[in-house]
Amino acid sequence: MIFVGNIRSYFSPKVVISCSSFLYTAKTMTVSETFLPASFTKPLRIFAPLYCLFIIWASLRTSTGSGAFLNFDKVLHAGVYGLLAMTVSLAWPQLAKIKVWTACLFFGGAMEIAQGTLSSVRTPSLGDFVANGFGAFAALVLVVVLNRKFGRN
Repeated sequence: MIFVGNIRSYFSPKVVISCSSFLYTAKTMTVSETFLPASFTKPLRIFAPLYCLFIIWASLRTSTGSGAFLNFDKVLHAGVYGLLAMTVSLAWPQLAKIKVWTACLFFGGAMEIAQGTLSSVRTPSLGDFVANGFGAFAALVLVVVLNRKFGRN
């Protein structure tokens, strides 16, 4: 869809402000401005790389079969990458949310490629890649909303 003219006229001011906060790149955001207490930053910075290692292990191990319902694995992918994006975003609040989302997207893509090349029992899936990106995006939107509502500015 092509917008002609000013894009702001198509959206309410709240939507435009919300979208711009996702691209927030100022280095002035600190832990004290997030909704999470500062004492959680260090444990999250330890947890994030360990969680990445868990994702690598889970992505390359033998599949356990289907889940409870159709496309359960897509919900699982969205949740796993949502937790990753939320963890990284809260551990390093000075990072722009779009950079965190891009990193999660690249990591998810690398895991899908690794499934096709490094594993003989797993296959890459475009649907899984899309679910990874959607989960990370949804979690980052949640972080932005929580920071606006409960942040300690």
